[in-house]
Amino acid sequence: MSWLTLETRTAEPIQAGKRRLTPISSLLQVTIPGWQGGLVWNRPTAVLVTEADGKETLLPVRDITRLAQILVLSAGVLGAGLIWLAYRTHK
Repeated sequence: MSWLTLETRTAEPIQAGKRRLTPISSLLQVTIPGWQGGLVWNRPTAVLVTEADGKETLLPVRDITRLAQILVLSAGVLGAGLIWLAYRTHK
């Protein structure tokens, strides 16, 4: 059994009028051998829209929360670097 799994999964299609919507998500699973449990992270990635005539369109899902988390983390790293630099120059 692998300790790291990365998959793309599709859910059951949903009928909305004449369109069929199929959610698509990414799965990241981390399992530490010998330990119970682990980490599972699911995130939406796209929606496949199938029209009545069979035309398919893939609509990406923009994860704004993840972007905000990356920005906050970057600001924290930058702030820590500036504090370290200021402390180092005043010694």
